[in-house]
Amino acid sequence: MNPLKNRIITVNGPPEGYYVSNLSKRIDSSEFKVKKYQPDDIESKKALEEANLLIAFPGKIIIDKKMLRAAKNLEFIHFLSVGYDNIDLETASKLKIPVANNPGWPSISVAEHTIMLILMTLKQATLMYTKTVQNAWKGEGYPPRYELRGKTLGLLGLGSIGQEVARQAKGFEVNIIYHKRNRLTPSEEAALDVGYRSFDELLKESDVLSIHVPLTDETRDIIGNDELSKMKESAVVVNTSRKEVVNEEAVFDALDCGRLFGFGTDFTPDRSLTGLENVCMTPHSSVTPEAMMRMAAQGFDNISRFLKGEKPLYIVN
Repeated sequence: MNPLKNRIITVNGPPEGYYVSNLSKRIDSSEFKVKKYQPDDIESKKALEEANLLIAFPGKIIIDKKMLRAAKNLEFIHFLSVGYDNIDLETASKLKIPVANNPGWPSISVAEHTIMLILMTLKQATLMYTKTVQNAWKGEGYPPRYELRGKTLGLLGLGSIGQEVARQAKGFEVNIIYHKRNRLTPSEEAALDVGYRSFDELLKESDVLSIHVPLTDETRDIIGNDELSKMKESAVVVNTSRKEVVNEEAVFDALDCGRLFGFGTDFTPDRSLTGLENVCMTPHSSVTPEAMMRMAAQGFDNISRFLKGEKPLYIVN
């Protein structure tokens, strides 16, 4: 093999050394060259033109039509992440460039984080913590709090993360309902012990709504004023998918006027929400070191399939 047959360009994500280290465990380091793409760098633009493989993460750099057309020798694009919303997938398809993502690896850690946020929100953990550290309890009693046991847990989206949430939540003896674009088969529903609902039914019946959808044009602001108005006033919403799928201004309005009990999010929310005591937030921190190890193992195994001339898995276009 030509030592430089495989010219690899990376977009967003870690420095070159991360890719070299992981690829060298799978193929000889003399068989590839890695360059991290920087939009204003002349060498990066040349490397993009020569690259036959692009490895990407979501981030500030958008893999748009112009960038794809400039990559004249590109044969394959692989996202090490589950999400791939920063690429013009239509143009990639027209140029016959296969795009793969890296599904499943964060399911356990994100599901555990989701359960944590559900419990924190139901128990008003933000308020309880704040009052405790301020030594501010004045004998006025505790705020309303709820058990998870016996509640109806609604899952919007039921991919690998949503299914893991369903499995973990069963220990709390909840009734689990779900909505997704493509309904599961009866045997799949029975195995997870979940019931299908229309979107409106999911909103109306859920005591806890947990969101697990990718970010697309269809899912952006999928939870807004209209959707929140259909939910119970005692309900909580938890988002560990993508920040943009929830209209946080609508969430603020619903919380402020008592139409929603609480909101949990794994994203730094809009400033209006950060001061509310019935909002529990974490800074996009659900992924653990164990999950990152699974990401690298699965992702670079798939990339090495391509580099060895085998058909890669997880193609999304």
